[in-house]
Amino acid sequence: MQNDERKVSYQNRITAGEKNSYGAAAFAGCFLITMITLGLYNYYPFKFDLEESALRAILTIGWLLHATAVLVMGGLMDAGGHAFSNQKKWLRWSAIPLVIFAILMSFLPAVGASLQIIYLLAVGSIFAVLCAAYYVPYAAMQSTLTQDQEERESFNVFRMGYTAGAVYVATRILNTLDYRLSRSDLGWFIAFLIFAVFVLFLYGRTYRNTTERNPVTKHSTLSLEKVIRAFFTNKQAVFAVMIIFISVLQVAIQLHSSIFYGDIFMDNQRAGQATFGIVSMVMLIGSLLFTAPLIRKYGKRNSIIIGTVISLLGTVVLMVGSEYPAIFIVGFVLKALGWLPLGASIFAMLADTVEYGELISGLRIPGMIFGVGSFAVSMAIGLGTMGVSWLYYMIGYQPGGLQTGIIRNTTMFFFLYFPAILAVIQIVLLAFYKLDHKYTEVLEELRQKKTVQTSEDQVLS
Repeated sequence: MQNDERKVSYQNRITAGEKNSYGAAAFAGCFLITMITLGLYNYYPFKFDLEESALRAILTIGWLLHATAVLVMGGLMDAGGHAFSNQKKWLRWSAIPLVIFAILMSFLPAVGASLQIIYLLAVGSIFAVLCAAYYVPYAAMQSTLTQDQEERESFNVFRMGYTAGAVYVATRILNTLDYRLSRSDLGWFIAFLIFAVFVLFLYGRTYRNTTERNPVTKHSTLSLEKVIRAFFTNKQAVFAVMIIFISVLQVAIQLHSSIFYGDIFMDNQRAGQATFGIVSMVMLIGSLLFTAPLIRKYGKRNSIIIGTVISLLGTVVLMVGSEYPAIFIVGFVLKALGWLPLGASIFAMLADTVEYGELISGLRIPGMIFGVGSFAVSMAIGLGTMGVSWLYYMIGYQPGGLQTGIIRNTTMFFFLYFPAILAVIQIVLLAFYKLDHKYTEVLEELRQKKTVQTSEDQVLS
């Protein structure tokens, strides 16, 4: 009965090939961003004497620009008229500039150190803005590819699997080469040229092999004020964004603090870094085998709650004896399994709020909804990574050195207790999300409303 209530029937189900094509752009974007981020940490320090604080400042500026740009992008897609509202076209428009600036970030001109920093800031800032031009429309495509809940969930599972795969592949490439390639100007540049061709191929596959079954409604230019008001009228979208922020912040802090935990309590920073590989592999395999059946049976919200409980169980295991590598791995595998439904559902939940918002406000604003959702993701990742790094810098953390009591206590709090607190808050927020079993009713009411409106327009004409 539960599955029947959630299902919206279509004559032709969407093929796995199209879902793979949709996931291709997720792999491309995440692969590019991961390679550049890791390259910044492992390439530029060998090029010139760049202090770690300066590197953090550059990354922080890029993060703030990206967070601002995703909000602007969301507003532009909805308030900029029909020419800016087509999600697939944005993929085509942004792909080549994004790749060009990624290549420009793969080398430094032979100028003075100060000019090199200015160059890195300028190119990196433009790259961060271009990422927004790709990321928001790509995420919003879920609302136009289909209105079927199960198919949206499936699209999101493929997206999560490809994202996890991109992180794993990019990390393995750099680890396998032991960063030798990144210390060579020509080698790093040639590698990025090869990556650029690969990424453009993946973007092209997404653009060519996906079909918008629920195309963007043509409308006259909306005022930004109307778009913002329509978003805040959509309470389900607001709750979904809050859930996204808390959940991504939880994962980001847990993963980033694991690096400091490995260095301080296990005398091995690589033990903490290995968590990224563990999480990526578990999420990649889990997305293919377990996530879709779980969500199909219990729905998005209930599946996330189940996963959160499993994640809290992983926290308990880590509390018991995370200083031992075997227990550390078991605890993180449990946490990664608990994050699976979350990664596979959060943007599908956001897509469902597009129709709900259209029903209650009369405005379909996928750009703003996914722009605010992307802003929540960007802020959560930034606070969970760069924010934590800045905090450790301010309290005197030195990699591999003897740490003070406040550093050890801070690490325990961020690694074990704070993510658990956020997980509990996440469960509370999920109780307010009601669309899982009301979506079919919302969609039917929306169709009836459109039918009546069409009839009235024909009478008036």
